[in-house]
Amino acid sequence: MPDYTSMTRAELISLMRELEAIQSRGSDPAGAQPGKFPIFGERQRREFDAGPCPMRIFDRETLRYVAVNEAACRLYGYSRDEFLSLTVKDTRHREEHDDLFATLSEPTWYLRHWGPRRHVKKSGEVFIAEIVTQDILFNGGEARLSLTIDVTERSRVQELLRKREREFEALVENAPDIIMRFDRQLRHLYVNRAGSAATGIGSRGFIGKTGRELGMTPDLVRLWEQSLGEVFESKGERTIEFGCRKPEGLRHYESRIVPETGLDGRVETALVISRDITARKRAEVALRESSEFL
Repeated sequence: MPDYTSMTRAELISLMRELEAIQSRGSDPAGAQPGKFPIFGERQRREFDAGPCPMRIFDRETLRYVAVNEAACRLYGYSRDEFLSLTVKDTRHREEHDDLFATLSEPTWYLRHWGPRRHVKKSGEVFIAEIVTQDILFNGGEARLSLTIDVTERSRVQELLRKREREFEALVENAPDIIMRFDRQLRHLYVNRAGSAATGIGSRGFIGKTGRELGMTPDLVRLWEQSLGEVFESKGERTIEFGCRKPEGLRHYESRIVPETGLDGRVETALVISRDITARKRAEVALRESSEFL
């Protein structure tokens, strides 16, 4: 049985095409009247019953289920007889009934994919599902074939990633250190507020540009191109120090360059965290001068 809960978009499209093929095989085109839905015949019924993915058929007028396969019974937790005593409203979260009625008013002659919605199991457990539907003629009446794809885990992971992204953004935007991200072409992908404040360049002014294009001095361009290049090639971290001449005087920075790898192990981006160490440098100079004097 395939793991339909982790289907990619391409796999979903492939599944939709497979269902469309099931729908067309064995149908009698001559028996379908113009303007009517495709006929769901005996061959389609056999493939529906044996299908590994949860599928349901309900009457478009009464909304009562008229057929379910074993995979749907396992997913929702009902026996087949229990399922056939329900309407489609019983398996949809009550807060989404208005949306349900709205979709029912839109006939789907061809297979149609519907985004995430909340479905309810016999136990009362709510899960997130994506649905693929097709309107059909079933036993002479208009019905809707519906395939359920449980994406609860996928949705949970996506929400967790969004939460982590928000936390990361809140952290780096309020960090006193300068934080930047570079791609393999040494272009800026991200710069936080501290970076904009230190350079006087707005965050958007950095994006897509290299240090050379931003007007860095030749010495700094060579240092950064060499250091970033070594990180992308060696996959190892690197720490550098450099100075920048500003109106208020020379400022010293220490930058840690961290490689960020993709699933294939290749370094895709480099994260740079730079800290102003001017005060430390001045203290070191003062200490050295004091020692020499003594």
